[in-house]
Amino acid sequence: MRQRRWGWIVGVAAALLVAGALYSSGGAGESRGPSILPNPNARAPEVTASGSVLHVVTEAPAEVLVVDTVPPTEDVTLLWFEGRGTATSSLGSVVLDAAAAPIRFDHRLRPERLRFRLDGREPASVAQSADGTFWVATTEGSLIHLDARGAIADTAAATFDFSQVTADPAGRVWAVRSPEQFSFPFRFDPEPLIQPVGHTDSIDVLARRPHNPIFLHLVNAGRIAFAEDGGVFYAPFIRDEIIRFSPDGDTVWVASRGMQHGVEEPSFGRDDAGQPVLDYAPVNLGLQIGPDGLLYVLSTPENSTTEGRLDVIDPDSGMVRRTAVLPTSIPTLAVDETGRVYLLDDFRLLTGTAPAEREALAPFDLEEKQGGRLRLADYEGSVVLINFWASWCLPCREEMPALNALAESFDDEESFAFISLSDDVQPDKAIAFIDELGFTFPVGFGKGKLRQEYHYLGLPFTVLVDAEGHIVQRWSGFAGEDQIAAVRNVIRTELDRMTDVAQASGQSGGHMHHEMH
Repeated sequence: MRQRRWGWIVGVAAALLVAGALYSSGGAGESRGPSILPNPNARAPEVTASGSVLHVVTEAPAEVLVVDTVPPTEDVTLLWFEGRGTATSSLGSVVLDAAAAPIRFDHRLRPERLRFRLDGREPASVAQSADGTFWVATTEGSLIHLDARGAIADTAAATFDFSQVTADPAGRVWAVRSPEQFSFPFRFDPEPLIQPVGHTDSIDVLARRPHNPIFLHLVNAGRIAFAEDGGVFYAPFIRDEIIRFSPDGDTVWVASRGMQHGVEEPSFGRDDAGQPVLDYAPVNLGLQIGPDGLLYVLSTPENSTTEGRLDVIDPDSGMVRRTAVLPTSIPTLAVDETGRVYLLDDFRLLTGTAPAEREALAPFDLEEKQGGRLRLADYEGSVVLINFWASWCLPCREEMPALNALAESFDDEESFAFISLSDDVQPDKAIAFIDELGFTFPVGFGKGKLRQEYHYLGLPFTVLVDAEGHIVQRWSGFAGEDQIAAVRNVIRTELDRMTDVAQASGQSGGHMHHEMH
C-alpha cells in the first residue's frame, strides 16, 4: 500500500461534507452556507520551469471545497452523470446512460431522452456542437455527425479504435483515446495523441510509445477539455498529470498533485491465485470546464476505488485552487456560475422523467430454465426488475445473491416481479450456477445474443421497467450495498406511483394495463 500524501484533506473534507449538509437549505432565498473554506494546512505550490514549460505541483491547495448535497434551485451545468462526463453547451448537458442511450439535462436538471437514429450502431461517446448538432463515436470505429433531430448527416472513420469525442467552441470535433474501452492487442502506430477529426490541423503531440506496444492505448487514454483561447487541456487516465497545450500545440504547463498511484506505464503481474493481471491504477476519470471558467478534474484517491476526488484548477496557472473528497468514484455533479458544486442523486434525476417520455424496452421471448418461454409481454401490468448476467462474470456472481434478497423483500407486492436473462452461450453453465445457489426466480437464456439487442456496455446490467414495459432506470455494473439500496428506492417509488395513478383513476390498485397514460 502506498502512503497517502493527501491524507490531510480526507478528515477535513469529510467533516466539511457533513457541515455542508447541515448548512444547506433547499429553500429559495435561504443561505446554503459556505461552499469554499480556507485550508488550514495549505502549502504553496511548487513551480519549476523546463524551457518554456511550467511544472506545477499542488499537494495542499489554499481552499477546501464544500460539496452541497441539496439539489440546486438556480441554473447549473451538469458535468458528470454516474461518473460519465457530459457534453455541455448552452442547450444543456448530454450524456450516454449505462445502456448507451443519450439523455440531455437542461440547466434546471430536467431530463430529456434524445432519439439518435444510428442504424443499429452502438454509441461509445457523444459530443454536441453549439449549433445543436451531435457527433457520435461508435464502438465499431465510425464517427457519425447527427443533425439536431438525431438523424445521420454524415459518416466517417473515427480517429482511433475507441474514441472519446469532444466538440470545441469553434464547432470542430476532437478525439482522444477512450479510457472506458480497451482493445487487445493495441495497435502500435504514430497516431497523434489528440487530433481534430476531419481537419488537417492538429496538435503536434505524438502518442507515448510504451516499452510494450500492447499498452499503447492504455498509456495514451485520457480526457480533453478546451480553453477559451482555443488551447486544449489533457488529463491522462493512468498518470498524475493535467497538461495545457496552446492553440499551436505547444505545452504551456503540466500540473500534478503529488499523487502516488499513477504509473508511467502499466505492466503485467499475477494475482494471489497466480493468474496474470494488468497492473495499473486509474487516476484521472474526468475533465471538464465549469460554468465559472475553471477546470474541474475528477480523480480517484490513492488506494481507493470507492471514493472520488474533485480538484478545481486555475486554467491559466495550472495551480489547484481547491479540492473535495467525494463518497463515490462515479458521482453525479453539477456546478453553478459561482463555483458551488452539487453532489446529486442520479436515480432521482432519472426517475423524475415523465412516464410518457420513457422509452420501451425491446421485447424478448426466450427459452426458460423450467422448459417454457420467458416473455416480457407476460409481465404486462407489473413493475419488473430484469438482470442481465453470465456465469463467467465475477461481478454478476457477487451481485446475484443481493438482487435475490432484494426481490424477496418485495414478495408481498403482487405488482412486482424479478427475472434474469443469462447471456451464457451454453445454458448448462447458467443452470449449474443457479442450481448451486438455489435461486428460484425465472431465468431466460440469451445464448450470447443479448448484448447485440440491448446494447449494454458490460455485465452485470440491470433494468427496471414499468407496467407498460417502459424503462424506469438502468444500472451498469455492481457497486455494492449502495446500489442495491438505490434500486430498492426506485422500485418502491415506481410501485407507489402505480398506486397513486390507480387511485386517481378510480381503480383499486394492483396491476395496471394499457389504459394507463
